This record gives sequence, structure tokens and C-alpha cells, in this order.
Amino acid sequence: MSTQDSKTRSAASRRLHAMDSLAEFVVTAGGFMVLAAVLGICFYLVWVVMPLFARGHVGDVGEGVVDEAARAAHVLMDPYAKSATVLGTDDRAVSVVVDGGEASGSEAIVEQTSEPTAMSFARNGDVVAIGYANGEVQLGSVGYTTTLVALDDANDDAGEIGAIEPAEMGYIETLEPGRGRRVVFERSFGDPISLKAGEGAVVAIDYRTDPTGKKILAALREDGTVLVNTVRTIRPLGGGEPRIKLKTKSFVLDDPKDRPEWFMVTADGAHVLALWSDGRCDRYARVKKGKFELIESVDLVEGDHTITAANMLLGGLTLMLGQDDGTLSSFHVAKDKTNSTRDGLMLVRSHRIESVHREVVAISPSIRDRSVAILFADGFVELRHMTSEKLVVRIDTGIENPVAVAIAPKNNGIIAIGADGSYSFHDVEEGYAEFSIKALFGRVHFEGLAEPAYVYQSSSGDDASEIKLSLMPLIFGTLKATVFAMLFAIPIAVLAAMYTSEFVSKRVRRKIKPTVELMASLPSVVLGFIAAMVVAPYVATHLDSFVIGMVVVPIAVLSAAHVWQLIPLAYRLRTRTGHHLMLVGLAALIGVGASSLIGPAVVRSWFAPDAFDGAMIAGAVEDVPDDELPKWAGDASYNTRTVRKLRAMGMGVDFGVVVRPVDTEGHVEALIENARALVEIGLDEGDLRRWLNGEYGRARPGWIVVFFPLACLGVWVGQAVFLRRRIDLLIAEKKGLTGSAVVLGKFVVLLGVSFGLALVGAMIAESMGFDPRDSVFGSFSPRNTLVVAIIMGFAVIPIIYTISEDALQAVPMTLRTASLGAGATPWQTATRIVLPVAASGIFSACMIGFGRAVGETMIVLMATGNTPEMDWNIFSGFRTLAANIAVELPEAPKDETHYRVLFLCGLVLFVMTFVINTLAELVRRVVRARNAGL
Repeated sequence: MSTQDSKTRSAASRRLHAMDSLAEFVVTAGGFMVLAAVLGICFYLVWVVMPLFARGHVGDVGEGVVDEAARAAHVLMDPYAKSATVLGTDDRAVSVVVDGGEASGSEAIVEQTSEPTAMSFARNGDVVAIGYANGEVQLGSVGYTTTLVALDDANDDAGEIGAIEPAEMGYIETLEPGRGRRVVFERSFGDPISLKAGEGAVVAIDYRTDPTGKKILAALREDGTVLVNTVRTIRPLGGGEPRIKLKTKSFVLDDPKDRPEWFMVTADGAHVLALWSDGRCDRYARVKKGKFELIESVDLVEGDHTITAANMLLGGLTLMLGQDDGTLSSFHVAKDKTNSTRDGLMLVRSHRIESVHREVVAISPSIRDRSVAILFADGFVELRHMTSEKLVVRIDTGIENPVAVAIAPKNNGIIAIGADGSYSFHDVEEGYAEFSIKALFGRVHFEGLAEPAYVYQSSSGDDASEIKLSLMPLIFGTLKATVFAMLFAIPIAVLAAMYTSEFVSKRVRRKIKPTVELMASLPSVVLGFIAAMVVAPYVATHLDSFVIGMVVVPIAVLSAAHVWQLIPLAYRLRTRTGHHLMLVGLAALIGVGASSLIGPAVVRSWFAPDAFDGAMIAGAVEDVPDDELPKWAGDASYNTRTVRKLRAMGMGVDFGVVVRPVDTEGHVEALIENARALVEIGLDEGDLRRWLNGEYGRARPGWIVVFFPLACLGVWVGQAVFLRRRIDLLIAEKKGLTGSAVVLGKFVVLLGVSFGLALVGAMIAESMGFDPRDSVFGSFSPRNTLVVAIIMGFAVIPIIYTISEDALQAVPMTLRTASLGAGATPWQTATRIVLPVAASGIFSACMIGFGRAVGETMIVLMATGNTPEMDWNIFSGFRTLAANIAVELPEAPKDETHYRVLFLCGLVLFVMTFVINTLAELVRRVVRARNAGL
């Protein structure tokens, strides 16, 4: 070897070593950069989301003394939280600048025509009502007006920006040199109005307005008469002062002498609530022709506690109660599932918030959202949000004998008033009060609902509506879409991979695999377009054939495979793999054709109305005697499940009464009438959509469709465990044609047994009152889960197929040869040898496909109605986390609540995929370790 050659090889070795080192550095750096990018995204999501769960902050404190505060009836603040006005029960208003405690004036609220006996203030003084001893009421409003003014040197306070100068019943704030803002307390009242019913003084009054501007006035007079008035303002066309007109409905309390301590009307004018300190609440509601009647008298307090404060939440539909033990509860009117009340409604508790402080002295609702300030006897104030039950801030005011509390209009301040006139004002930054862990991931009892629920509703109709941004419907929708898509994709992809890996020739495999992988290049938007414009309309038009086809097509392919075994072996050996594929396609086409014929026929026969449906629709029913009713049906609680159970017993519910069809035996006219009624509504034959919508029909046909695939799987597993070996030994002793006939007979018998088991299961489920329309089936929507599952399955199949096929190909050929040499068939070799060894790779393929389906956006956007529902109905829509982000993020204001919640959706999606991939990797390692010795 020459020295030159040695130097050349040494230089080449150094270059290769340098290149290897550089490549290793680039690969390592790239890996760290990818990891850093992923972690950076995660940390950024957490950074954006964390403020949602943080508490608020308390800022500067102002203290002072307000005269006559011991008789305070209401406290309100100006929009800039600089001034407060105390409205007293003696009809006086006292204003003070909260920063510094300088009084700015005192005046009468109204010009008294009689002695004030009752007052009502709502929405920071926007609606005010005063009742008098002579039976009159006076309506109006109080509040602050803001005007821009020019400042001279005398009022400019040396030009200092932000300086506050007290003014008559308000203040002047310097905005810039020579220019300021004057904020003044003003009042506006109409003339006194005489009430139309009752006698004596107005002893209680409540004045409310709903988000539409409708105003309701409820007044209780001394003789126990209650007047519920709809307030209308009439403005003359020719000009002049507007007049107030009252449309009155009156009634008398159940016990006129037992005067309630709190008296309130809901903002919709439908309910009047009379409340006593011992917790008793009488609810009067409009029933026939708008008349009010006592509907229920309930005890709202648990134990021996008493009510110490009461008020209505923003919107005027939720009653808030404070107790002597510091507990705050809220109640609203919701649907009564048991129908035990005349109006079908009942008072339900929506929230119960306990506190460590003493009794509740006052409750002040915000006019901005559903926050409330709770004043306790020990001088503490808690700011809470009623929907989320989140403690925003807790303030120690230091006031020994507090009597009143108020929240600034922008929720940026809280003022508490003491009996001696002292006050304590605190700047507040509430952050994101409406959100907590419970509000985002737990069941929340929203206003108007009978029970807590998961609800996502990003927009509301008015400022009084509750924000409903529970993420559970979105998480559920994501999992629902993924589960159904994987149920469709995994069997097709894995079985296709087994087929191309173990049974087809290399020539065919070289064509099939690239073709399937080419499917992965289809953009999601194209698949979504096909789903929305082609698949969804086809399914909606041919629903009968499509649903039945999901059962018929697999049976057709399996039947063709068994018939193929009857063909002599000599002829079968002449066919190639490509011919097999063509034959499978032909069998599938035959199944599709059979479905188009069988589907409508099955629906017409199975899902047609029976005699019971005809009698119920025609009204040919009679009441069921009490002695023939089931014991559980005697409580008049007829919900969906009890109605289903009665239906299985030949009974129905008609306007809350249990009925049964009239005996039509021998009555031809009745039968004709029932049939005519079915024809009139288009139900002379079965209609699958109307059956799915629950308009008619028994549950048995639906359960048969649900249980039949499950029964087939169960029967197949059972025969594999108990019968297959015996049948295999029997076939081994027979000639080829006889053995094939035995296998075909076994297939037919197993199908019959599966159908029998499905029928028995359907009868049992129906007798127990279960109905598939309450679970896997339900109301039909053209863009539904089934369509998404099919199209998303096609998007996932190429990924699962490719990785699974590679995993199967990686199994050593020696294992296959040994299995075949031991006498196993190619199918037995594939299922018992190759598949277990490649299980880790196939599992990884399924998990990668799962992650692909979880993050899918465009298909879900275009193929579903994006309705955040929580049910497993395959014919309904849903909304996923990814689709929700894509739809709503462009319209979400930066750093606002909605914006951060959408980032939380991204974080939840990130965590879901991380957990799923981590668990998949752990399982893959375990399976791979078990097969390491093979």
C-alpha cells in the first residue's frame, strides 16, 4: 500500500466521519427543535388558558361616612365607580365621592304625595317603583348622566389629569387641561298612578324589566290583593308628555293576613313569589286566561335555618336567598317532569353556595353579568358568579354593622355601607368570573333547566343570558366522531392489509398498495365536499336501503365466499387473485342491489304502524281503570321511559292519562276509521324517518337491527370455542364438495341462530321499556354521524392500511413456512401466527389513525350540522373540538373569554392526543416484548 493511497483513504475517512457527525448533529438538533416546538405550543396554550381559572384582584380602598345610611333601601354607583348614591327609605338620596368621602349633595327622590310604604329598585335604578299609603304607585328611574364640560382655572384643580371635584349630586373629573366630565345623579318619575284593585296601602312592590324592554309591576296591598301589571308607555302622536298605562291582573293571597316578608315577580310576568323568613315560598302563576292561582307552596330552606336576605338575579327569573348560616341559594322555575303541578312547572334549586362567614345581610346582583355581591354580618363581602359558583374576590370591609352593598355598573368596584353611615369602597378586577373547572367540565344547572346539564352555546340573545361554554359536548363529539369512524375504518383497513400481505400475488399487491396509499393524498376539504354534496343526500334519499344494506352487503359477500367453496377445486385453481377481487366486487354489487329491494320491504313490514298506533292516532282509546294500572304507573310521572314501558304493555298516555285502544274485535267501522286516520297522515306504510323521530311504532324492529350484528359476533365466537374443532374434524373425513356443503349449512344455521338471539334480545329490551331511539338511534338529520363516520373512515383507512401491511410484511417468512409445514391453512397461519406477531405494529397503526380522526376538521365542518349534542344517536350531528376552533376563532375578540376558551379547546385536544399516543406506545412496547422471542 502506497503512502499516497493511505493518505487518500485517511482523508476520505475523515470526511465521512465529519459528514456522519454533521448528520448526527442535524438530526439531533432537529429532534430537539421539534420537541421544543411542541412543548412551546403546549406552554403557550397553558399561558393563554390559565387566566380563566384565576381569581380576581382587589385594588385601592376608599373609606368615608354617608349620612342617613342606616335607613338605606338601595345603593347605586356611577359608571366610572367614582361616586355612590344611597337611596333611603325616607325618600332621600345622598351622594358622596367615594375617594375621599366628600358629600356632594342630598335631595328627595320624588315629591311625596303620601307616605312611602314600599320601594323597588332594579338594574342599578333603571326601573324604580314607589308605593304609597294611599294606594298609589309612582314609576320612574334614577341614575347618573354624563356630560362633557369646559373647565376654567377655578374648577381645573391646576389642570391635574384625573382630579375629582365634588359637584351638586355628583362630581367633575378632569380629563385633560380645560376639558372635563361631569357626572350627576338624576331622577325621572311620572305622576302617581292609582291601582285598579284592592284596598289600603301598598305594603310590597316589585318592578322588573326583561331584556326585550317589557316591564312588569307587581304590588301587594294591605287587604292581601296582588296586582300584576304590564306597564306600557304611550307617547301621543301629536306630542306631549308620555302616559303610563297599566294592564292589570289581580288575585288575593291564599291567606291575606299572613303577609310575606319578601314579595317578587319574575321579569316575564308569569310568576309571583311570596316568601317568608322561615323558608316558605308560595308561587302564584298564570293559568287559564291569564288568571293567577296558587300553584305550589314549598320550603326552600333545609333544617332550622332562616332566610335573612333575598333578591332577583340579572334577568329577573332567578330568586336568590341568603340564610343565617351564610349559605346562598338560587331557585328558578323549570319544567316539572312528574307533572304534579297544574302548570307543569316547579321551583327548583339551581345553586347552593356555602360560606364560612356569618349570616347574609344583603345580596346585590350585577347589571353586567350573573355576578352577585354577598354582604355578611361579620363585615366580609364575597363577589361570586352564580353560574360557575366561582369565588372571585373576598373583601374584609372592616364595617361592624353592615346594611347594604352594591356592585359598580362595570363590575370594577364594590361598596359596602354600615348602619352608622360608614362605607368601604374597593376597586375590583374580576378577571374571568364566569369560568371555573366545574363550569367548563362539570354539569351546570342553567336557568330554565330542570336539572344540571352539559351545554355549549357560545352566543346568547341578551346580556341576561348565562354563558354556556361547557367543553364536555365538544369532547364527547370528538370521541363520538372518532369512535364511529374507527369502527368503520379499522376492520376494512386491517383485513385489507392481511389480504394483500398474505393472500394476493406480488403482482397484484404492487398495484393495490399504491392505489390505497394514493387515497391519503385526497384533501380533507374534497372528502368533506363529497360527504356534504353526495353521500349525505344519497343517505337521506335512500335511508331504508342504506340502513338495511349495512347488514345485507356483508352477508352477501360472506354468502358468496361460502358458495365459492362449492365450486370444484380444479376450476377455483384456474382463477387468479385479480379474478378474486372482481368476484368480491360482484358480490358486493349484488348485496347493494338486494339492499335496494329488501330495504323498503323491510321498512314497510317491520316499521309499519300496528293496531295500537292506529287506535292512538285515531283517538279510539279508553281510560285504563286504576285497578288495572301497574303499581309503578300510579304516581303520574310519565317520562319517556315509563311511556315506553306502558307501550310494551299495550297502553299509552294521552294528555297525562293512561289509555288503551278500544276493543275493535268485530267492529269493522272502528278498524276502517283507524286505517283512515293512518292514511290521512301518510302512515299507511312504514316510514323509517318518522319512526326514528318517535312519532309512532314499537321498539322491537330497531332492537333487532341493533342486536343482529352483535349476535353474529357472539355466535361466531361461541362456535369458534365450542364447535369449530368438531366441525373441522368432520370435514376432514368428507370429500371436498360435502365439506363445503357442511360449512355452508353451518353458516346458514349460524345466521338463523343470530337472528333468533337478536329477536329474543329485542323482545326483552322492549318489555323492560328500553327503546333504541333513546340511545343509538334517534331523530334523523341529513348531515349526521353515520355520514361522517363513512367519509372520515375513508380518510383514515390509507394510514392504518399502509402501516398494518408493513407490519405484517415484517413478520419473518420462517414463521409462515413453519406453520404451513405443520399443516395449517393459509388463513390459520395469517390469523394465529402472523397477526399476533404483527399486533404491535397494527395497534400503532390504529392509534395513528385514531389521532388523525381526532384532529379532523374539514370533514366534520362540512358533513355535520355542528350541533353540540351529547347522545350516541348515529343519525344526529355533533361538534368536535377542532371544528369548533375553526368555526369560532376568527370571530372571537382577542383576550376575551370566548377567545381563551377556544385556546382551552386546543389544549384539551393536545392533551387528548398526547394521552392516547402515550398509552398506545406503552401497549405497543408490551406486545412487542412478548413477541420478541419469535
